[in-house]
Amino acid sequence: MTPILAFITLVLVQAELAPRLEVTTANGTADEIETAQQLHRLMETHAPWDLVWTRTVEIDRAAIPHSHPVLTLHTRYLENDTGLLATFLHEQLHWYVNTFPDARNAAMADFAAMYPDIPVGYPHGARDEQSNALHLLVCLLELRGLSHFVGEEAARAELESNTHYLDIYRAVLDDTADLQAVLDRHGIGLPEVSE
Repeated sequence: MTPILAFITLVLVQAELAPRLEVTTANGTADEIETAQQLHRLMETHAPWDLVWTRTVEIDRAAIPHSHPVLTLHTRYLENDTGLLATFLHEQLHWYVNTFPDARNAAMADFAAMYPDIPVGYPHGARDEQSNALHLLVCLLELRGLSHFVGEEAARAELESNTHYLDIYRAVLDDTADLQAVLDRHGIGLPEVSE
């Protein structure tokens, strides 16, 4: 095999082994297609593969972002890379916390005791008290993960700008150290992120 042919073969094998997302659009609209392209670009730029637990993503302009059964994003952040990256990480982290249910549930119990007054429902809280506690965990991990890629100042600014989970994000931003102490006590952290 010639050196050129060997190099081309190596590149093709590496491309085949490279992580990738399977991104589909719900309606095939221009904004959904552009958001899918934006997500692929962000994956190339930031390479957050250590924080990816599901590779199947749907872009649906009419959906509220959610993690299960298929990670679904909307087109709201088409002009905001940090917002799309934050939302993608947030939904991925829902998959992650399901990998350690005992520690997750223990942390959620602590959070529920620490924050019994977070309202239920949009825009201040999640759908119920259990979901509020879960989102304190996920949103803190989101802050940590996003900070790795864009810096803590930009990550905090992005979470501050959210128009949902207002009281949850406020607690995460104001009481980061106290919440982190709960995660530390239960052995919860982000996987080490490759550079």
